[in-house]
Amino acid sequence: MSVTIPFLVGVAILILGYSVFSKKLEKSLFPDLDKRQTPAHTNKGVDWSPANPLVLFGHHFSSIAGAGPIVGPVLAAALFGYSPVWLWIVAGSVLLGGVHDWLSLMVSVRNSGKSISDVASSTISSNAKKFFGWFVFFALILVVAAFTMLAAKTLVQSPELVIPTFGFIIAAIMFGFMRRKMGLLISTVIALAIAAIFIWLGFKFPIKLPLKFNAILVWELLLLIYAVIASLLPVELLLQPRDYLSSYLLFAGLILGTLGILFSHNIKISLPSFTHSPKMPIFPFLFIVVACGAISGFHSLVSSGTTSKQLSKESHARPVAYGGMLTEGLLALIALSAVSVVGSKLTNNPLFNFSNGFSILTQALGIPAKLSFVAATFMINAFILTTLDTSVRIGRMIFTELTGASPTISTLILTVAALTFLQLGALKAIWPVFGACNQLIAALTLIVLYAYLKKHGSKFATYLGVAALFMLLVTITGLVMKISTAQKLLTAFIVILLAMVRAMIYELVKKVLTI
Repeated sequence: MSVTIPFLVGVAILILGYSVFSKKLEKSLFPDLDKRQTPAHTNKGVDWSPANPLVLFGHHFSSIAGAGPIVGPVLAAALFGYSPVWLWIVAGSVLLGGVHDWLSLMVSVRNSGKSISDVASSTISSNAKKFFGWFVFFALILVVAAFTMLAAKTLVQSPELVIPTFGFIIAAIMFGFMRRKMGLLISTVIALAIAAIFIWLGFKFPIKLPLKFNAILVWELLLLIYAVIASLLPVELLLQPRDYLSSYLLFAGLILGTLGILFSHNIKISLPSFTHSPKMPIFPFLFIVVACGAISGFHSLVSSGTTSKQLSKESHARPVAYGGMLTEGLLALIALSAVSVVGSKLTNNPLFNFSNGFSILTQALGIPAKLSFVAATFMINAFILTTLDTSVRIGRMIFTELTGASPTISTLILTVAALTFLQLGALKAIWPVFGACNQLIAALTLIVLYAYLKKHGSKFATYLGVAALFMLLVTITGLVMKISTAQKLLTAFIVILLAMVRAMIYELVKKVLTI
């Protein structure tokens, strides 16, 4: 089958989901939209700043995307085949992921911009807030570890990316200052031009560390230092402008990828439609490996952790959150299309497989393979870093809420713990457990959203309850299956997480019995 046909069908379903399904949900659940000020206007601090909806979409999309919607589908396609991955991306993003992300944002906004774990306190119990908060914090340790490892590996394997990766940070800070005096359009053009210069310099002067250094470790340390600094700066100085500018890279990648697929209608899908791995059965691991691009618990942390504190109007929530999720579904379809044409050339590096497939697709547009390969890898790396600094910021806020520690101490504890997990060294060891933790956050978020809508008498609560049960079944099964094969540190980690989930479910059952 041509790679173009299933891609176009998937895109059509995503468009229908946004224009019909999400619009009906909005009218049904929030008929009083825009009749109150959002928390971004009423609260003060380094995390609060009402944003232009386009800027906020850039931040939100950049933060939720990262490498997840690329790595997940690429790994899953090799394990399970093309068809089940395609089905889960399309159905998951419309029916679960978009609902999860948008409601997380709206419920946070309706609760003074509180994080989803804080909302658990008012909708379930104070104990539920503690269990959820600690679960999320521990899960974020794996998020930071996984994405730091991915970013460091791309810098080692593609030394042309070193200068543009760190130069992009400079461009973002400059944009933050220029926007106040020059306006959005002019400052955007100048900042992107500066970023383009850094990309050219990266091609001209690739940076390879001397052999005497452990290059992966050096880049991991530098990236974590950056994440610590970025998480402590005011949101409008670096996080917001960096994510906004990064979104243009991804938009360019989405456009090129889509055009490449459309012009590659003669290229056939070389992956099998369905395959089976005894060590990684399709249930539950399809729904764990493909998280971002279908449904991802991390998105609720972004929605309620940073996006809700920058939302200028409630009516912006659906295009930012639901629209952002479906745009990520589009990215996942492009990643699946890219890996599906690589065929026998698949390697153990999912980012390399994506970049290789992306370069094959865009050759139909006349773009040289080497240029396309490096551009795709740079795009991935830019989004890994946006996810990284957002994760550290959210983890800092959650740890401070739970313990009362200072922001600096909270940030250091998170990053040092992530560095410890980085010593495991294998992405394959961390990713399935990270994926299961991520999906458990989605399940716990759906539980909180269920309790919130149940409290307010909404019939849609039943829908969320069924979704939460499905995600709980998937993730708990996956974690239990990984206990026998995981390394000792990860096994202990899994046991702790399962204990927290059990406690959270117990609190929910007590609450439901009294509603």
